[in-house]
This record gives sequence, structure tokens and C-alpha cells, in this order.
Amino acid sequence: MPRTPSRRTAVRLVLALAATATLAACGGDPADDVPDDAVAVVNGAPISQATFDRWYEITMREASFAGSPLSDAEISDRVMSTLIRARWVRGEAEELGIEVPKSELEEEWKRTTELEYAGGKTFEEYLEETGLTEAELRYRIATGKYTIFLTRWSQAEAGGADAPDVDEKMLAYNRDYTARWKALTVCAEDHLIADCSNYDGGDVGLADEAADSPAQ
Repeated sequence: MPRTPSRRTAVRLVLALAATATLAACGGDPADDVPDDAVAVVNGAPISQATFDRWYEITMREASFAGSPLSDAEISDRVMSTLIRARWVRGEAEELGIEVPKSELEEEWKRTTELEYAGGKTFEEYLEETGLTEAELRYRIATGKYTIFLTRWSQAEAGGADAPDVDEKMLAYNRDYTARWKALTVCAEDHLIADCSNYDGGDVGLADEAADSPAQ
């Protein structure tokens, strides 16, 4: 059964990290816990290879659509970070009982459909050229909204925007949040990025650029 991380619970974080260290000491490989048809496991739930492949294609086509092609490594890191952190954001929101009103999601969807895209193209042309489905785009929009709501929550917990130490408290929460969810994230050996608990250093992927923010 998936473990749900309790916010601000240092003891559970220490236990999770200790479990990872014990596994390493025994000669075990955390990546062995990732199914063959998955690229990662977040809080007990796999992210399938098919899901990764789908968003790899979308990201590649979006970069081309925007006139900014990316390398295979850049796309892979970006997709892994996005998929993993979407799970983190949704899981944290569920833990905190945070919900985004449907009205806000519909308002954001309407705004998105009315945007002018690269080269003056329409929303319909954007969908056609990137291959995004409405359901996929709605999921992305919702994840972005949950990120905003988490930021608002952490600001309120810190005493509000005018609190003298609000920035320090929000940063502390974001670091705790990242550490807790990273401890519950294991990646396949060929898909390692900084967000994975079994990442042991080396070249840092895109995920580490915003390690102090849930907004990815």
C-alpha cells in the first residue's frame, strides 16, 4: 500500500532515508523496485514507460512548435522531472486536503483556449502540431493550479505575505517537501535525475534547477 508522507514530520523523513541507507548497505538496488515496464515509482505508484514515451513525444513536438528544439537528454530530463513532480504536487495536495475549485480550472481552460501561440497560431493549431489531447492539457493545467494552491497554503502557514520571515519559512517548507517526496521516489537506472532517491550525483538534470519549489 502506498505510503503517504505527513507534512513537517521529521521522524518519518529520517526513517525513510534510513531505510534507503539500509537497503544500500545490504547490497540492494532501489531501482530493482521499479517494474520493467516503468521508469519510476512515486510513493508506491509506478510511472509507466508508455506514459514517459507519450510525454517525450509531446515535449519534443512542443519544443519544435516553439522553434526551440531540445536534445534527447534535455527532453528526457524534463519529462522525468515533470511526471515525478506532478505526482508530488498531487500527493501533497491530497495530504493537506487542498482542492482546486472546478470553476477555477474551467476559467484557466478558457484562458488557455484563447491564447495566441507561437507564430500567431491558434489553440487548435497548437493542439494539432503538439499532439496534445484535451485530457492531457487539462491534467497539466490542473497540476499547475495545484502548485499555485500549495504555494498559497505555505504562505498562509508562514503567517501571510507580510510576515517578517515568510520567505524563510516558505523556503524551509519547500525543502522539507522536496526531501520527503524524493525519499519516496525511485527511478529506473536509465532514467535517473536529481529527483530520484537513488540518484547518486554526477551530472545534475533539469529537476535540480528548482529543487526548492513544488512548482514543476
